[in-house]
Amino acid sequence: MLKRIAIGFLGLCVLGALGLLALAWRSSIAPIDPPAAAGFPRELIAKGEALAGAGYCATCHTANGGAPYAGGYGMATPFGVVYSTNITPDPETGIGRWSEAAFARAMHEGVARDGSHLFPAFPFDHFTTVTDEDVKALYAYFMSRPPVVMFLLSCSSGVGQQFTFSTVPLGQCPDWTLKANLSRVL
Repeated sequence: MLKRIAIGFLGLCVLGALGLLALAWRSSIAPIDPPAAAGFPRELIAKGEALAGAGYCATCHTANGGAPYAGGYGMATPFGVVYSTNITPDPETGIGRWSEAAFARAMHEGVARDGSHLFPAFPFDHFTTVTDEDVKALYAYFMSRPPVVMFLLSCSSGVGQQFTFSTVPLGQCPDWTLKANLSRVL
């Protein structure tokens, strides 16, 4: 009898875990060829610029002394340093291959084009009420910026990650990371 209860409990745990995985899984959205900046109406780009300014997008997506929106800004968190992403239209290291639908999904659901979850690094819950029209304007603005190649580095995640998490304590990172983080914090 005890064996049946244990097997039943184990079965429920496995089903529960599979259910949670199914809820968390998101499919990828196919990459696109980067749209031409000239393809967006000037009024839409101007609206997106105003919204990006009001939302302080550059604050998190621009490293100190770096190119606007190219990412690389390190934010200390309890679980390591999180580096912001490149939201320029660079097709390899930015959002250049993201469709407007992929960008909207990131803004409203916190899910990247490849299906990975952006939370907790990207606080999408703050942007869920941004209207579809405003997301479209932001997309037009970011896709009309100059593309910037920006591979992100971290102590533990390697090169070229959308979001890189450094799980090594700040004092144990290589010297370049320590200096970069100190310059951003101070």
